[in-house]
Amino acid sequence: MKLHFRTSQLFAALFVSGFGLAATGCGGGSSPAPAPAVSNNLAPNSISGHTMVFVDPEQSQFSTTFVFTGGNYTSPSGDSGSFTYVPVTGTTTQATLKIVSSFSPALTYNLTFTSASGGTYINQTSQTGTFTYQ
Repeated sequence: MKLHFRTSQLFAALFVSGFGLAATGCGGGSSPAPAPAVSNNLAPNSISGHTMVFVDPEQSQFSTTFVFTGGNYTSPSGDSGSFTYVPVTGTTTQATLKIVSSFSPALTYNLTFTSASGGTYINQTSQTGTFTYQ
């Protein structure tokens, strides 16, 4: 009986120490590095060097194209001016774009990126539409 009792104790000790090793990665080495964070920011930090096309909210067959470079924009229609683009803090999909032209009143677009290639907007007169981002 004593042999059986000692065997049981030995088995229990091995089981507990083995469990401890399994719980700590079998002792030695280091934990694998965590997976790198995947960015799910759809709204870019900057739109300079890109083109955006805004579909007219009232007549979808018409659109306005803006080409952004530095702090300025040009349009194939000949319009040009400056712009400010600011991602909305605390979100990954929203930004505000203000376009200042010497030919027309300033335009403001509250943007929501639904993909890396565009989304929806609300303009300064509360009209909604879609845009593409290239």
